[in-house]
Formats: sequence, structure tokens, C-alpha cells
Amino acid sequence: MILPAFPCKSRNIGEKVLGKLPDLGEEIALKTLDSLCRDIEKVYSPGAVITIVSDGRVFADLVGVTDEEVTRYQKALAGLAPSERIKFIGLENLSSESEPNLMRSKLIETFAPTIEEVRVKIESDSDALRLYVGMARFLREDASRDNFPSNEARKRASKLVALEIIRRNEAYGKLIDRAFPEALRLSIHPHPELANKIGINLVGDSEWGTPWHNVAVLMKDGSTVLMKNSEAKKAGYSVLIKEGRPYGYFQE
Repeated sequence: MILPAFPCKSRNIGEKVLGKLPDLGEEIALKTLDSLCRDIEKVYSPGAVITIVSDGRVFADLVGVTDEEVTRYQKALAGLAPSERIKFIGLENLSSESEPNLMRSKLIETFAPTIEEVRVKIESDSDALRLYVGMARFLREDASRDNFPSNEARKRASKLVALEIIRRNEAYGKLIDRAFPEALRLSIHPHPELANKIGINLVGDSEWGTPWHNVAVLMKDGSTVLMKNSEAKKAGYSVLIKEGRPYGYFQE
């Protein structure tokens, strides 16, 4: 199975996440994927492997994250893998180029639709529209208010970047399909039963949230929920420290 995901932490540290490195949310998400593989092994003796195809390098320059930060995130993420059932690759493993900007340029040149084609798809496809609206919202939340003369300017800029992200996302999907033509394609987004992707909720007690845009909170009843860092602080949850840094929250 192939899962394009785990790009990098949101740059909105404080409001949305605790820091730049993987934490409790990613740890639980990887355990969820490993558990899926173990469940498959119970009924399919050859077993299962999920390869996480990080898309951080594809979008780094658009979301205000450096390639060095993407590398550190990927390395730390691999260190959290609960077993060899979970594997990791990125654009650098699928590109003939060695420099990040050249990797992105080659990807766009070879596989990306035009901006106008993306606009047309958004206007005619409800799933594409939903992705665009959600992406623009994430970008608007992450963008510093100090860099724009008004909220409207920030919204306009976020919408333009969202179009480019969708364009690259489609290009990366084509590259992944070419590299792994026989793999089952997983997605961090919900999909209909007959879609060509299988949606998987990384943190089961949360409504399709992702660890790289939220923090994880361990609740008294044993469940785990994802929420913005500011919400966890406001609720008064206690900070979980691991290896000397904030790692998540817990309900006392």
C-alpha cells in the first residue's frame, strides 16, 4: 500500500502545533497504520506493507518550510516507525534530479496540469472544490498576518497558492502511480467506497484531522483526539514532555 502524507509540521507553531518535529500525533498515526497491517496479516498470510510517500519536498517552497526542515522531519518520523511494515520514501527517491528545486521543476514540467485546467476542475468537481477550499483555509491559517496589508490580501494569496498546491499534488499523484502501478492507494481524506483511493483516518477518535496541523491529546477515557494547540491550551490540558520537548497533551 502507498500513502502520500506526512509532509512536515505546519509553520504555525503555537497556534496549531507544538514544534517542527513529529510528536505524539505522528506516533499514534504510525501505530494506526501498523495496526492495519497486522490486521491484514491475520487473514492474508503474506502480510502487508505501507510505504509512506512524503509530499513535504513537493510543497515546501509554497508553505514556507525549508527543505532542511523537511529532511529533519522525515528522519525523525522514520525513527518513530513501530515496525518494518511501515516504510518511507519521498520525492528525492522518485526523481532523477538531486537538488530540491530541480526535483520540483522536473515534476511540474513532466506531470502537472495548467492552472487553468485546475480551475476548470474545481468548478466542475465537488471533491476538487472541497480540497481547494480546505487547502486555502489551511494556508490562510498558517500565513503570518504581518506579511499582508489586510486579511483580504492574505485570503487572495492563499487561494493562489492553493491552486499551485493542487496542481503539484496531481502531478505527484501521477508520478506515484507510475512508480507503484500495482499498489493499493491509501489517502488521508475520506473517499467513496468505489473510489480509486481508500481513505484511512490516522487518529481514529478524531474527524480526519492530521498530526502535522494539530496536536494530540490523550483523554481520560483512553481515546486520543486531535485539535489545534491553542485549543488544547485553552482547555487546560497538561503538556506531555518527551526527550526534553513538548510532545502532546493529556487530560488529568
